[in-house]
Amino acid sequence: MTSDLAGRVDALPDSTILPLQERVLAARAAGRPVVGFAAGEPGAPTPDVVVEAAARAARDPRLQHYGPTAGLPDLREKVATQASHTAAAQVRVEQVVITTGAKQALALSLQALIDPGDDVLLPTPLWPGEIAAVTLTGGRAVLVPTHLHDGWQPTIDALERARTPRTKALVLTSPSNPTGALLDRQRLGEIGAWARRAGVWLLADELYAPLVYDGHEHVSLLTVAPDLADTAAVIGGVSKAFAMTGWRVGWIIGPRALAIAVRRLQEATTTHPAGIAQAAALAALEHAPQLLPRTRVQYALRRQRLCDALDQLPGIACPHPAGAFYAFPSAAGLLGARLGGRTITAACDLADVLLDEADVAVVPGDAFAGPTDHLRLSFALPDDELLEGIDRITALLEDARSP
Repeated sequence: MTSDLAGRVDALPDSTILPLQERVLAARAAGRPVVGFAAGEPGAPTPDVVVEAAARAARDPRLQHYGPTAGLPDLREKVATQASHTAAAQVRVEQVVITTGAKQALALSLQALIDPGDDVLLPTPLWPGEIAAVTLTGGRAVLVPTHLHDGWQPTIDALERARTPRTKALVLTSPSNPTGALLDRQRLGEIGAWARRAGVWLLADELYAPLVYDGHEHVSLLTVAPDLADTAAVIGGVSKAFAMTGWRVGWIIGPRALAIAVRRLQEATTTHPAGIAQAAALAALEHAPQLLPRTRVQYALRRQRLCDALDQLPGIACPHPAGAFYAFPSAAGLLGARLGGRTITAACDLADVLLDEADVAVVPGDAFAGPTDHLRLSFALPDDELLEGIDRITALLEDARSP
């Protein structure tokens, strides 16, 4: 990186997932039929009813030009109404800002809150974009490890140990990428009480909230922390639950002062999300009662198939995630083993062998600042690809234990 560029660019962490994606693309370009468990997005197309709404919107002259900076009124109203169903208090439209994806919602919220030198607590394992978003503010990302025996939920002791006089905010993600863990009501309430005592903002990334299984309940921060109304915000979007990652529509729900700040930052940068994409997002939310149950059933079946198969393999332990669409198995039992002519010293070695020997792409846990003996596998694949990938992994590991 040239020294002529701003220091914040040099400070951005290098992606550990991008090199894997480039290897997968190169392998496919060479004709290798790689099964990709690595992508953090649904493999299905966007629902027809959403695409049709976008096509109608594209013919509407009102959506072919600039629109309101905070987003289309109908979409903001829909987000506020749905959030009010679970919130402890009614969510008002002026609390909602529509953004170009949930990623921008988090980035703009942090830019509105964090000054250079402020600390932001990030429980790990985490989505790596959280670190980048904090870095761009000039703040300091403080990683707070979580553990499987705690259900990958941050403990109050761990948060208190990480807190400094400069701690300004805590980012919570539930369900989690990459673990699929859910924050339960009791833990979320404890964290809310701790944040109130400590004077720390809470930013809750609830992008995967519609995707929970086995009767688990997603508990929104808006439900358990009404007394934090002035220092808490929720981030959401349509990307994951509705197979709309490319449409780039998300939102922030927060106190009026934060919403105004986010709107001003959006006005100064991207103006507003594309109106046609917002119309598509509105259609997704309107048809959610018909779309989401089918999606959850499909994902629950794929989760069962993947986790059960992995859990039966030598050296692998794979608990069933409560939400999102990722399995996060431990490969600790394979450490020190020989596989594909290599000694497995960490999950990254296993990921390399799976790609090179079985044409299967997975992501090692250290890509998410997580344990180095874990892997992340998405089960948001079409059924045929999922089953083919399971067969390949099984064959490789079974061959490895054969004489």
